[in-house]
Amino acid sequence: MGAAGDGTFRARETETGEWRALSELSTGTRMQLLLAVRVAFAAEAERGRAALPLFLDEALTTADPERFRAVADSLRRLSEEDGHQIFYLTAQPEEVRFWRDDRAGAAPAVIDLAASRRAGRAVAVPDEIALPPAAPEPPPPGGLPPEEYAVRIGVDPVRPWGDTAGIHVFHLLRGDLDLLQRLLRAGVGRLGPLASLLDSGEAELYLSPDERAALRRRIEGARAWIEAWREGRGRPVDRDPLAASGAVTRTFIDRLTELAGEVDGDPRRLLRAIDAGAVPRFRDQSRQRLEEWLRENGYLGDADPLDAHGLERRVAMTLTAHGSPPEAALAEAADLARSMAAGLAAARPSI
Repeated sequence: MGAAGDGTFRARETETGEWRALSELSTGTRMQLLLAVRVAFAAEAERGRAALPLFLDEALTTADPERFRAVADSLRRLSEEDGHQIFYLTAQPEEVRFWRDDRAGAAPAVIDLAASRRAGRAVAVPDEIALPPAAPEPPPPGGLPPEEYAVRIGVDPVRPWGDTAGIHVFHLLRGDLDLLQRLLRAGVGRLGPLASLLDSGEAELYLSPDERAALRRRIEGARAWIEAWREGRGRPVDRDPLAASGAVTRTFIDRLTELAGEVDGDPRRLLRAIDAGAVPRFRDQSRQRLEEWLRENGYLGDADPLDAHGLERRVAMTLTAHGSPPEAALAEAADLARSMAAGLAAARPSI
């Protein structure tokens, strides 16, 4: 992470070397980066002095289990090596397990504030030990078409520039709604938690070996579809690049930022919307300057995006690499690619 010329922080992808505004990151990634900045600031402030205690107030609640454990392991090593005392505040008692060091058999000290407040007294009223309300059961498919079932369970569209961990499992299981409902009953509705479940021993409680293998393939296929879709489309546009381009004055920055949100940050659709008159009085010269800047700075890809058949082929290659026979991979890839495309289309208002 580094500072931009205007004093704002930007995140740098280690694989591509590209800089991104914090608004381009998922909530979980942004929280983890900001946590890293605060730890680095504390280390700079100490400079040979006694290690400062670190207070983290639910700083990792947006992280999936795998990332939570990885960050917790790093912070625990920091505590062991540099003597930092770490206080983690949470309203979720189950998060304690992520702070345990299974190899060393060490567990963190836990202070249950609620229990401390109640220590030494008996239950006063029945409501204190009443059972919490049961989590609502996901409705059974009941023969509904997949599209209607998606509405009933509140499926959100595919966001191709977001974190793939947030993709709803419906887009992987449109053709197997009974399996989808089973996962929803287990509290697994997103690709990230599904991947974590499959990597744990708990998956055997809910899924057969064949189902586990098929879901692993579909997760990789969905990720491959997203990566292939991004090729040739450049990076999404929001307020930061619009302002940095020098082509957008204060008069138009709010409207163009709003328009960029309406087209899900797609730079080509943004330019087409401008050409269609979506921003009255925005001059052709400014529009041309904006396109040139977006192209020079990687927001408009030079290669043509893959068409539907190209996306299917890319998914089929991935499914084959993860154990699907070639003839079966082609059919499965077609179904998965069409489902992902339908989910993407749901996120796009017509411009």
